[in-house]
Amino acid sequence: MKLAGERKNLPTSLMMRFGNNKKRNKWPKYNGRAHAGRAESDLRGIFDDVDDIERTRLLNYYFRFTWVRGFSSPVHDILKAGDSKVLDIGCGSKDFLLELSSEYPKSHFYSVDCASKYSLTALPHNVTLQQYDLLEGFPYDDETFDFVNIRFVKHCFSENEWKTIIIPNIMRVVKPGGWIEFMDVDENVYNTGPETRRFMQIVESPYGLASNNFSTNDFYDLKIESLQEIIQSAQPELGSLIVIDKLIPWHPTHSSVHKTDIHLANKLLNSLKFKVHLEYGMKLDQFDKMSNKIISEVEEFKTYTMTYRMFARKRQL
Repeated sequence: MKLAGERKNLPTSLMMRFGNNKKRNKWPKYNGRAHAGRAESDLRGIFDDVDDIERTRLLNYYFRFTWVRGFSSPVHDILKAGDSKVLDIGCGSKDFLLELSSEYPKSHFYSVDCASKYSLTALPHNVTLQQYDLLEGFPYDDETFDFVNIRFVKHCFSENEWKTIIIPNIMRVVKPGGWIEFMDVDENVYNTGPETRRFMQIVESPYGLASNNFSTNDFYDLKIESLQEIIQSAQPELGSLIVIDKLIPWHPTHSSVHKTDIHLANKLLNSLKFKVHLEYGMKLDQFDKMSNKIISEVEEFKTYTMTYRMFARKRQL
């Protein structure tokens, strides 16, 4: 049984099928990983960055489509009034942050991420980006933010790091009466076919999130329920935690969104194409065949996953 905080490893059978990277460590490394020669190394860097950005943007679009609004905490009026400060942790492609900064031009938005590949040269006047390792602490003063938003990073820290570093720092930088919100996905995929299950063993996550790591090369198998317990451990300083879940269908739910769902599923799969090719040795034409099978299975088995939001207010002093 996989324990929370344990790193997931590629099954031996899949290493044999798609190639074992341990045999490649004599080759040049790119971003800490070994690859077959300089040409592939360069390709890996190009496609890894571009595809991660594309995948993050697709996910932002899909989750915005699912949730309608970018957050569930009751902070709309506060942000609209202006002079509010928002911290976005794990901002990825910055699409979510840029949407909020445009919708609430009178408030200021701060973003912290350890990845530099998403940096933008031109930013709105009310957006500040910072590259920082949060395991070293948060680079902000106490009680700075009215709203702290954390998206898709539960797998980036161990259970102990969440308990001793991340949650205490979130509670430190949010103002009394301010809100914190966590959004993430269930790593399980439901109603899957055999090809989908095989692919899930490779990428470790339905959205390729295991490869978008926040701080280290480890992927922590932290369950939503475990994260919820960790957040609740901040009580009584934190008020009641509200949890909302939504089903995310990969299959068509009705005719008007048929093309949207299938198109997004295809795009998400293709964004992982070169990553799987370069890291696990799967041939590109083999990936295409597998992708087509997965899309067929998604429609046949009505495949879906779940997304969650958890939010609470820091108690007034």
